[in-house]
Amino acid sequence: DVRAEGGRGSGFWNPATFGVTMYLCPNVGAVNNKLTAGLQLVVRFNVTNPAVSQPPSVVLMQADDASTMMSSTSFVLPQVGLAPSLDAVLGVMNATAPMRVVLPDITTRAIGQQSLLAALSNTLTITLQANVELSGADASLLTITNLTGAILPATVSLLPVTNGNEAEYLFCHPTTLTSREGAWDSTSATLTLKLCADKTLDSA
Repeated sequence: DVRAEGGRGSGFWNPATFGVTMYLCPNVGAVNNKLTAGLQLVVRFNVTNPAVSQPPSVVLMQADDASTMMSSTSFVLPQVGLAPSLDAVLGVMNATAPMRVVLPDITTRAIGQQSLLAALSNTLTITLQANVELSGADASLLTITNLTGAILPATVSLLPVTNGNEAEYLFCHPTTLTSREGAWDSTSATLTLKLCADKTLDSA
């Protein structure tokens, strides 16, 4: 990195152009440092994603053989687009396309009840969908708060729902890990559900 003086293994970041410039290190002794024709090279560097969602970028690359371009043999390899990787990650298609950023969110979130009359049994139904996968392997929790006035046992059974995709089987009690159960905290009026270790809440 001849501009930022980062030494070997470094590149120069230009925040104005959102570009990285990398320089071939100078020859050392008898070692001729060069990009050999036909030899595939791979470099890797870390970035920090923005805090908001954004579509992928069309990343471009250009190469020249001398930063001063003063040599009679200097040449420029024209700017070309880099072919993006288009793998799915966390249930998001084309997630490996460069600089595609998704802000995790619960995109569908609805709740309704069956009865409004005092002192009667009532059934609450929650519909949800996230824009990324949630995995039980990551100890993902679903916390439902402000169920003010609800009277529930410490362990809550999850009921089947018609056309509910058997969602009740995704969740386990956060302490006992029993399937189709949640934990009720009457003090905070909060119901906590844990994704079972072998389950995934799909984004689709």
